[in-house]
Amino acid sequence: MKVFYNNKINYIAKSMFGILLYHDHNFFRPVLWHQVLKAQLFYDSPLFLAWLFGVTILIFTFGVIFDTIPRKLTGCLLRTKPFLNLSCKFSAYISA
Repeated sequence: MKVFYNNKINYIAKSMFGILLYHDHNFFRPVLWHQVLKAQLFYDSPLFLAWLFGVTILIFTFGVIFDTIPRKLTGCLLRTKPFLNLSCKFSAYISA
């Protein structure tokens, strides 16, 4: 059986857990849904499903962006010469 692989899907999939943590955290949930998005105003609206779809896309997009930024920054940091030197010294210390 051939395994399906797609770079774009895998790139986005790396952010799924982060998106879950961002939008469903006990502290952040009331702030996001009640203060920022004001979900209570749309519960009885005939446009609720359209609003919900738009908010879902918005949260997903910002979640991928917010999850990608630290990934990119740490990737750049881990390839710097000072960090590589420190890593080699630490590895030599642990091995000795």
